[in-house]
Amino acid sequence: MEITTIFLAILALMYLALGLRVSVIRSRLGVTIGNGKDEGLIRAVRTHANFIEYVPLLVLVLWMIEYNVGTEWYVWLFGIALVTGRGLHVYGMWNAHTPDAARGAGMLLTYSLLLIGSLYLLLLALT
Repeated sequence: MEITTIFLAILALMYLALGLRVSVIRSRLGVTIGNGKDEGLIRAVRTHANFIEYVPLLVLVLWMIEYNVGTEWYVWLFGIALVTGRGLHVYGMWNAHTPDAARGAGMLLTYSLLLIGSLYLLLLALT
């Protein structure tokens, strides 16, 4: 559970940065609720929301893998892939001038981790 703790801390800092970005843009635009139909704020809000939509479940999967398997290299690999996938997605969403390929790669990696991690845990539970 020590490895999961490291990745949880990294992801929490990423989430904090995303939330602060939304707050700064809202403050600059004078928008307290919603997105003010501003493209930059819409992207910032969706990036922040997408992060929190996927990360908690993936951290639980990571934790269960570490708890049930204890194979350090697999836990490290899963955690690194998780941070990389989320980082790529953030980079791809950051503004309209960044490549959509990074966003797509980030989501592909995120979906792959959900699938692989879930199937791996199911296999462990059934054997």
